Amino acid sequence: MGKPYYCHTKLGVAMVKLGWSVQDLAFESKVNPRYIGYYLKGEKAMNPDHLRTISDALNVDPHNVFQTVKEMEQISPHADHARARKSGLELQPAP
Repeated sequence: MGKPYYCHTKLGVAMVKLGWSVQDLAFESKVNPRYIGYYLKGEKAMNPDHLRTISDALNVDPHNVFQTVKEMEQISPHADHARARKSGLELQPAP
């Protein structure tokens, strides 16, 4: 089990729903954990290659993990796991 992370992004919510850590996602997607950390904190927009491999690893539609720069500017970096679980974001399986 990896260390806890803020899940105020769509990616974080998807990971919490699966019970995955950053290391779990890095292993499954072959994306460097440093980049996953950037995406979880909303510090960087996900590049298309990472978006595809991460959404495939999570088995969700890419729209469920992608956020625009404008959306990321509006997120709260102080969200926690409980708030993410209560958010009710419905994740759709990848087609």
